[in-house]
Amino acid sequence: MIFMMIAVNASAQSKLKASKFVSGDYSIFKVACDSISKSFTMVTDITEGNISCTLFISGKMIKDSQGKYPLKAYLWDKNASQDGKLTFKNGIMEIQLKESGSCQNIYDFEHGAGFTLDRIYPYRKFSMIVSKKAIAYSNYSTIAHKKGYLLKGDFVSIISENKDFRYIEYKNKPSFKAWVKKSDLIL
Repeated sequence: MIFMMIAVNASAQSKLKASKFVSGDYSIFKVACDSISKSFTMVTDITEGNISCTLFISGKMIKDSQGKYPLKAYLWDKNASQDGKLTFKNGIMEIQLKESGSCQNIYDFEHGAGFTLDRIYPYRKFSMIVSKKAIAYSNYSTIAHKKGYLLKGDFVSIISENKDFRYIEYKNKPSFKAWVKKSDLIL
């Protein structure tokens, strides 16, 4: 089992309850909670030396029979997922996974790694590009207007949705907002 703990600093302690999800920046993680769909998503993409840790985590904010939140962790690819569980204990969010890929070389998730809540931020939802190349459009109704593209493994923040497209924000450099096809994302 891999344990990843996200601790809360004193200034945010009163805002985070032991059994409540909070959207925000947790050191290397960005956590988004969507109260409408009762789902959460988390992303991290860090590099130390030649080792990279790219991880997308998603789950429902509904406890199972053991009082834990089931989740899936994706290691750069929608076909390489790991089942896991998330729990809250005394203001610490704890994640259990069987495997974390190259992330284990940066943080000792097997024995637990703590991450503090740096700031509460109203993230709604994160996703990851799963297509080899996803075209970014300036308008979903006229897909002829291309803004650029995103590559497999890129993380995006979802701003709004329609049937076939998602309006996203890509925060790496150069940052931009655009429409991408729903089929290009892990959802």
